[in-house]
Amino acid sequence: MPVEPDPPEMHAPDIDLAGVAIHGSGTAIPARNGAARRYRRIHRHEPKNRFGTSLFAVHCRDGLAWARSAPSGELLAAFPRYHPRWAWRLVHVPILRELLVSNLVLALRKH
Repeated sequence: MPVEPDPPEMHAPDIDLAGVAIHGSGTAIPARNGAARRYRRIHRHEPKNRFGTSLFAVHCRDGLAWARSAPSGELLAAFPRYHPRWAWRLVHVPILRELLVSNLVLALRKH
């Protein structure tokens, strides 16, 4: 089961992720600094992602540990969503990934 905020942006090579995804917009995620009020004023509706309600601070190590131990799935790939492909290897360097990787994509295959 792949988990991806915006399925059209899925671009993992050699992994067929078509047809199954959880939808969301990575470009409209508000931050804790009043962005939700600004979003509501501009778009005239509440943002779907609110920090502490539907959006949480999660470290890469925690996401990877969850994906590796998920009883109903197998981790196929982990890569930073907005980084170029050459930077994907940062996910494998513990200290660097916590500092330099954002929006970690975890692709899992359902058992």
